[in-house]
Amino acid sequence: MKLYIKYLIILTILQVIGVLYHVTKSRGVHSRWRKHGSTFEQWQPEHSDIKQKIQSSKWIKYFPRVCDMVSKLQTIKTFPLLEDTTCANLTTVTLFNDKTDYQIGDTLKAIIQARNFNNGTKWYGGDFFRATLYRTFEPLAGVACDIVDKLNGSYVISCPLPWIGKARLSVKLIHPSESLLTLMLNSSGSRELGVSLKATVNNTFTNKQELVECGFDFGDKLSSNQICNHSNPRNGEPWFCVKTTSHECPPIEWMDRYYDKDEDNQIQGNKPLFKTGINLRTRVRGPNKWVYITTKAQNNVGKPIPKITKFHDLFKRNVAQTAPFSKEPMSATGWFDDDQWRSFLCNNTLFNVKNLEDCLRNHTVYFIGDSTVRHWYNFTITELNGTDYATDGPSIWAQARNGVVNRSNITLHYRAHGPPLHNPGTLKVRPYITDTMDDIPANSDKMIVLFSIGLHMDLFNPDIYLHRIRGIKLAIQRLQSRSPKVRVFVKGHHVHSQSTRICPSDWLSYRHDVLLRHIFGESHGVNYLPFWDMTSVFNNRPYHPNKKLLRIQLGLFQSFLCDN
Repeated sequence: MKLYIKYLIILTILQVIGVLYHVTKSRGVHSRWRKHGSTFEQWQPEHSDIKQKIQSSKWIKYFPRVCDMVSKLQTIKTFPLLEDTTCANLTTVTLFNDKTDYQIGDTLKAIIQARNFNNGTKWYGGDFFRATLYRTFEPLAGVACDIVDKLNGSYVISCPLPWIGKARLSVKLIHPSESLLTLMLNSSGSRELGVSLKATVNNTFTNKQELVECGFDFGDKLSSNQICNHSNPRNGEPWFCVKTTSHECPPIEWMDRYYDKDEDNQIQGNKPLFKTGINLRTRVRGPNKWVYITTKAQNNVGKPIPKITKFHDLFKRNVAQTAPFSKEPMSATGWFDDDQWRSFLCNNTLFNVKNLEDCLRNHTVYFIGDSTVRHWYNFTITELNGTDYATDGPSIWAQARNGVVNRSNITLHYRAHGPPLHNPGTLKVRPYITDTMDDIPANSDKMIVLFSIGLHMDLFNPDIYLHRIRGIKLAIQRLQSRSPKVRVFVKGHHVHSQSTRICPSDWLSYRHDVLLRHIFGESHGVNYLPFWDMTSVFNNRPYHPNKKLLRIQLGLFQSFLCDN
């Protein structure tokens, strides 16, 4: 314990030194985006851009607190300097009424007070914090905490208390509100910033292959006679490509992604508003004290700490076993207990391949969507020791795959989703989810459909994503009318800190998760699999979870599918 206290003191001193250094530096640098030599210009977003690209959008109505932040920033004549933005190292977290003694089943409350680099209190909200209550890190034991933005620079943390023993609160600033505004503005177009999706086509005049740029819309820079319409003929999902130099619209032979080398065309890049350890995924100070959870109200001063129990029956009696579905991804749907996930939504069990095989016997399962679902397909077919084979065509990641487990009459299918998809390949390997669902045979009594979509659309206007998932919802309803006994699952998004050009921030995934929950959370016959809070406690980094987390996720899916 003494070593731990010394560690905290040293960490605090280093944080203060970092703040003083960065504040001094920020007075001459400020919040700047465009580089000129060794200096930066102050980035000043146009108020008209904010209104057109954010406030007039359809998705923003699902984020009232973000909308409030944007409206308040609109009242400022000039965009805040870097020294006026939220500083993680000066922001404070305090326990409500300094309370450290709780009963199992209670809710721990804490207050975040956001402060800027001048140690002034913020007067508007919108900061993206993440809070977790931990018992131990190895083995992992902890629960995610809900955070309510009070719209005035303060935030209320609420953590359920499902165990007996001690716990410590951990809070991180993922993005200050000003960074979120830049993320929103730079992911509000019909094409991606810093990334291009290009098609290989054959120019019949030169008899040579040519690369042409593709996207959802080119109306801002090209006329209609300069683009080719490659939209989905079945439901009109838009997708366009630039005409060849010979002004032709030949068929697309191949598609792939290409990165822009210009750093100014990256959403984050090496920019002051996205500095790890300063204002990006940075730990917030305090409260540096343990809280103690007992079976009854008592003062723990001078008394021994009760022995930690794994999953106390009192919590089951004090807290409803089936928690209501929340539209907020950070709301706790379970907790980790000695590396095992214990759900508040169902009596979940650990992943068990024998139980899964018995459950899927004589069933057909469709895994549809991005590479995270492809990992689920790979994991399942491997664990079941089935036979996996690809469809015709070149061997590529997004290629359609089929699997069979003959001894149990189980059939598995994987299908990718339609554009935008950053994996290379032909149009054949990127069917639209709606088309895949519409092609599923009718009257299939023992059929399971699971889909996920979002990571490949992070950099596009979320109104496009909203339109896409609403179309998927209609396709599900058509499938349910043909096959009333079909079971449909939506795989929710997860926390990730692996920043790449196409997935620069998991706030963009968080935004998609909120939209998914609103569209599918209360859909008849559709099961939503929530993973945001689970992966937050797990502190997941890659957007392709490791095998340990994958097994935990599949265990929850198995529980929803088979045990309940």
